[in-house]
Amino acid sequence: MKKKVFIVSRNQTVLSDVIGEGLSRLGYEIVVTGNAQKTLQNYPKKFPISVFIDLDSFPGNEGMKLAEEIRSDFAPTFITVITGFQKIKDVIQEVRKWDFDYLIKPFHFEQVVALMERSEKMRRIQEEYAELREQVRKLEKENYELRQQFRQLLPDEKVFHPKSVDRPKSIIDDKKAALSYARQKKIPLNPKG
Repeated sequence: MKKKVFIVSRNQTVLSDVIGEGLSRLGYEIVVTGNAQKTLQNYPKKFPISVFIDLDSFPGNEGMKLAEEIRSDFAPTFITVITGFQKIKDVIQEVRKWDFDYLIKPFHFEQVVALMERSEKMRRIQEEYAELREQVRKLEKENYELRQQFRQLLPDEKVFHPKSVDRPKSIIDDKKAALSYARQKKIPLNPKG
């Protein structure tokens, strides 16, 4: 199954054409839309997607609000906002807050490719993390069940806990150790010491 990339722009721009054409050559399925909510409602909430939003094609702060809504609704989404240099100061705080990537116009297609590679790497890390969390959850459940079985088998016994075990005291005290060392090295010792 091809990975989907959504390009959100209110008007068909050269920007969406360039990104769309370039990424489709790399094997991505491209969806260019002006209405992201309507388009994305056809996908499950856990559907991993990448979204490029051209902020300059939206009036005011609508593009950033859209990015926030998409991030809230689609957890594994990688969002890149695209804006001109003069507007980046306005969006930088939101970019940090919501953990978006950003591109400043004009940009090179290699930057888009680098962002996609990073999003793929992050997606793999998130999937691996989810698998590991699931394994930990299963082990915790199994551990709990084993403790319950142990308590049923030996109800009067103290539940084993590594910190509760009395550790044996040193078998050889300091004087014996010193005498042994002295004999090996043939060092005379003070007989009272």
